[in-house]
Amino acid sequence: MGLLAGCAIKPVPHYGKVDTYEIVRTVRCEARDALRELLAAGLPTNGDTRPAVSEKYFSDAYSSLGMAFDFSFLANVANDNSGSVSASGVWPVGTFTIKAGGKYNRYRKNTRSFLVSDNARDLIDDKRGYCKTRGPGENRVYPIAGRIGLAESIRTFVELNERGDLRSKTDKVPTMVDQIEFSTTIGADTTPSFKGSAGIGHLHIVDANYTGSVTRTDVHTLKFALSMPTPPAAAPAKAGTKKGKRPRGDAGRSAEENAVKAIREIEANNFIRLLDDLKQSQAVE
Repeated sequence: MGLLAGCAIKPVPHYGKVDTYEIVRTVRCEARDALRELLAAGLPTNGDTRPAVSEKYFSDAYSSLGMAFDFSFLANVANDNSGSVSASGVWPVGTFTIKAGGKYNRYRKNTRSFLVSDNARDLIDDKRGYCKTRGPGENRVYPIAGRIGLAESIRTFVELNERGDLRSKTDKVPTMVDQIEFSTTIGADTTPSFKGSAGIGHLHIVDANYTGSVTRTDVHTLKFALSMPTPPAAAPAKAGTKKGKRPRGDAGRSAEENAVKAIREIEANNFIRLLDDLKQSQAVE
């Protein structure tokens, strides 16, 4: 990231050579790696009540698993500069003293938001070679640029779904959303000063100081949604046909659409909670 980024007119998500595209690729490829691990080994029972999931069963049952990644990158940069100088001089009629100061402060903010979606089969196959380079490990300074624990999210979704209890809040489609937030603040400052007696004509500078600082705060939020597809609706029975026969071409709502829908529901719930908090605070006042 670096504090030199604080000099940019528009602050953008950046850590060394890792830009927005690389951040998104890293996150999606981490999900791909987690899916491949499940495909290769399945889920053991661990000797408790968790269901065992074989690799073949996972491939058959979860190839249509949908995922949505809702990114929000907030960057705040503040540059504060201030200084003052004191001078005095002796004149025939007396002593003259002057003190002057000033400041020059700047603040810049940028929020970048977007959403991408995938399905398990396309990520696992990776026919475009999107994940051909090995991804980084954990990044303690700029977490969103490294591995962020998506394997645990995917394993948990599968385990909850296999018990048959997982569903969204609006229908019976198995859905789960993790909302992950990382915040990093880096700053630097300098405060040089001068005390003495430097002459400029009749005046002598007796005191001078300067304070300069730059602070950058990055807040990265990722909503990671997992969902199964909506089963196709059964067609009304017709004379001479089997009851509930599905019409050709009716595939129901895709898992990716369900994952995006789950994120929108989370955002709506967050907004409702915000309004409730505002109402409560106003009632207290």
